[in-house]
Amino acid sequence: MESGFRGRFPQSLVNCRVRQNRRDMEPRDYSRLYQVTQRRAKIQDLALQLLHLLDSCRRTEDTGQYNPYDLLVGAVFSLWRAIFLVDAADDWDSVLTNAERFLERVIRHNAITYMDDWNNRKWSFLYYLSDTHFRLHAFAKTIPEFKSADRLCVPTVTQEPLQLWEDHSNAVWDAIDLLARMAEEDKRAENPSAD
Repeated sequence: MESGFRGRFPQSLVNCRVRQNRRDMEPRDYSRLYQVTQRRAKIQDLALQLLHLLDSCRRTEDTGQYNPYDLLVGAVFSLWRAIFLVDAADDWDSVLTNAERFLERVIRHNAITYMDDWNNRKWSFLYYLSDTHFRLHAFAKTIPEFKSADRLCVPTVTQEPLQLWEDHSNAVWDAIDLLARMAEEDKRAENPSAD
């Protein structure tokens, strides 16, 4: 991925100031912006694959346990939201400061917008990634064949956020692939003469 980026955007642009009137601002990190936009495209692909799976297979009956499809829709949503908020947290104090501001906003205004998520992204990013993490572990309990959740680290401030996001999105890909294979096997078992 990055080689294509570097081919289109010379290294000299990665940390340059772009316009004269931006001299007093921090330089743009084009490499980071590129990485985030690539992951936004990836999560859209994930969402499309899951939607196709939901349209093309029989859904599970209500057995009183987690529904694997619902778990994955929630995981995809949380990954989609998290990538817009990706930011490294320096320490737990900064995360908890963001959490405190977020909670006060909920109490004071009884509403949360994207800008509230953005302004408190050190906490919001970890929240959405943790939601994905918990959903993948619930998915693993529902579908024991799913082993990818075992390899995932619990999101914390000490980890590189883009790598955490990537690891969790790869696990969601694995879960979607597993459900698609299981649905295909179910179809073959129901109609063996179709082979």
